Amino acid sequence: MKNLNFTNTILLTMLIFGTLLTISASSWLTMWMGLEINMLAFIPLLTESNNSLSSEASLKYFLIQAMASSIFIIASLLTLVFLNFKFSYLLSNLIMISILIKLGSAPFHFWFPSIIQGLSWMNCFLMFTWQKIAPFYILYMLINSFMSYIFILFSSIWGAVGGLNQTSIRKIMTYSSINHISWLMMSMKINLNLFILYFMIYSMMMLILTWIFSYFNILHLNNLITLFDDNLMIKIIMMSNFMSLSGLPPFLGFLSKWMVLMNLMNYNMIFMMMILIMCSLLTLLYYMKIMISSLLILTSNYKMIFYFKKMFSFLNLNHFMMMFLSLLPLWSLPFFSYMILI
Repeated sequence: MKNLNFTNTILLTMLIFGTLLTISASSWLTMWMGLEINMLAFIPLLTESNNSLSSEASLKYFLIQAMASSIFIIASLLTLVFLNFKFSYLLSNLIMISILIKLGSAPFHFWFPSIIQGLSWMNCFLMFTWQKIAPFYILYMLINSFMSYIFILFSSIWGAVGGLNQTSIRKIMTYSSINHISWLMMSMKINLNLFILYFMIYSMMMLILTWIFSYFNILHLNNLITLFDDNLMIKIIMMSNFMSLSGLPPFLGFLSKWMVLMNLMNYNMIFMMMILIMCSLLTLLYYMKIMISSLLILTSNYKMIFYFKKMFSFLNLNHFMMMFLSLLPLWSLPFFSYMILI
């Protein structure tokens, strides 16, 4: 057990180092090295559960990431050898495509749901959040291309439609992540500070949800029926976080989406704004499917009763803190707007 903990510590350190190397690099080659270190550290973490699904997921992840890295380094070398780092629309789009493959953005997302299906919730959280930091940093330097708008539309639509017929919670969260990639890319095109704010809010909500799913071993919609009386507070926290993910006011997720939409309106990008809003409404449908499964299914043992003795326990105090983090009063919107515009 000690050797396992030590190994995981080393791998997590390498994972963090690879990401930090990428975001602090000043050349394409150093960025590529950071991506490779990050990938090589993450693959052993995927196989820690020692089951066939995780082994298959780690192999798929390696093949996809290796292919994307090959495209990235080849396009970077072509830029160096033939153009001496001068701008090339074709090669910059090729680099951007390689990064979108790494992110799992539509239409290069087909590997993403199948890999997530074989991972633990902790690894899912890393895939949804930390593993996106380095690719998004590289994408930030290429995001001004017109092609990026097409990929934003693809991710928004595919992420919304793909999750409608799913019963696996991990696949639903995967398509939700694909949809949020479109919002993150759009926020990045507007303002880097807005992107950081959106990413932090999204990561916090994913941390709370993946912790709940991991703690109660929730993998499918029918598992939510087993959350009975004693877990009513958990259900409310989960419901509030899903409503926050969908961008409903007055939840925290509304803040970031509202700022993106406000800037799109200022730039007269009405079409993009309407697509993002409609696709967010579609994601709300499969969020509601989860909420209905957890809250409105009645069983013989189900009673909507609060036990006041348990309301003041340490665990429930943590529950209240998590709910507070997912719910932000609307009076704070002007403050955050001012911070973003600075």
